[in-house]
Amino acid sequence: MDIKTGLLMLSLLFDCIGTKADYVLGNFRSPALDRLAGPEDDLSNYFEYDTDFRISGGSRAAEGRHPHIVALTVGVPIGILFCGGSLVAHRTILTAAHCLKIKDTIEHLRALVGTNQWNSGGTHYTLSGFLAHPDFVENAYMNDIALFYTTSDVIYTTVVRPVALSFSYVPPDVLVKVVGWGSDPLANEPLLSRDLRELVTVTLDGNECASRWSNSPRPNAPPIDPRTQLCTFHSRDHGICYGDSGGPLTRADNGHQIGVVSWMFPCAKGFPDIYVRISIHQSWLKANIID
Repeated sequence: MDIKTGLLMLSLLFDCIGTKADYVLGNFRSPALDRLAGPEDDLSNYFEYDTDFRISGGSRAAEGRHPHIVALTVGVPIGILFCGGSLVAHRTILTAAHCLKIKDTIEHLRALVGTNQWNSGGTHYTLSGFLAHPDFVENAYMNDIALFYTTSDVIYTTVVRPVALSFSYVPPDVLVKVVGWGSDPLANEPLLSRDLRELVTVTLDGNECASRWSNSPRPNAPPIDPRTQLCTFHSRDHGICYGDSGGPLTRADNGHQIGVVSWMFPCAKGFPDIYVRISIHQSWLKANIID
């Protein structure tokens, strides 16, 4: 499948934020996703419904360095990447709640593990259901966290392992790493890179993050809540971009996951990237992760 065909398929899969989208995957439905934004709250420029680019300014990850990474794809037998995720238990994948906006039945979704290439190698697992956080607010992208469940246990190997979740508060100025698939716009690569990319960046003070966004050229940017969200900033041309949604943010020192990719705008143009804090959702995660 060529890139243009893939992008056409993706354009048919997603609705713009602020429209009455179908949030049903098979027989599963999340009541939190019934709270839809109206046209006046259109924030579609901020979120990950385009796969044009991904990790900006990063580098290719070494094979097996991130054994917890999951490629979430839609389409059988030929799948298209729609979000990233992280393996947190034998049956559970952590991702972003807005990734559930995919318009297809759950029977057509797959979780790919054990490979740095989203379109080859590894092992595919079918999915049995999902759960979005009950307090997910779409028009502000608060509590943008969700779980996918596999129909069978994911088999652990040397290149397939769950990530440890850190429930400790993460202060500013901590070195962290974000990973995802896709191209770096600075490298003139194809729209979808077959190789996993990574970027080491640093956490930013929440109040400073909010201040930077308040001075952005987009006056309708979602509010920043330092209690529930993490911000990172590297430099201009380095950061997350369209399509990295749901992927893990981990500490660089111990590899523990501390965040989930949520939103950004514009792509690596000098503004902080926003993640869901893992620590604030400890009770919900422990109650709903299935091993």
